[in-house]
Amino acid sequence: MKKKIKVYWAAFIILCGIACSAPVIADTPQEPKQVQETVTTPAKLPTRMPTSKKALAYKFIMAMLGVGASSVIIYVLLSIYNRFIYGTPRGLQDKSEDDDFKTPTNMKDAINIFLKKTK
Repeated sequence: MKKKIKVYWAAFIILCGIACSAPVIADTPQEPKQVQETVTTPAKLPTRMPTSKKALAYKFIMAMLGVGASSVIIYVLLSIYNRFIYGTPRGLQDKSEDDDFKTPTNMKDAINIFLKKTK
């Protein structure tokens, strides 16, 4: 029962994060400006007016802010999820004499280490 409550809380938190980010995602783009076509000869194709550097920089900065904001939101949500689902770490085990990482020098030592580790 306690595990189900944790799962429901995690789902609730994730859905709240998605709901908070939905207005940012649902930003409607403006209608594109009408392209003036100037065709003097049939060989030319219609072209768009070049976008200004200021507009390009603004779009780039907004995209980077979106990436940064989504990264922070994902980090926070995963931290909350990790804290409530998995709890705090139990702590590292104390190193005992059986946890030595010495390479055995002969076959007898290798067998003894193997038997100690697999008890």
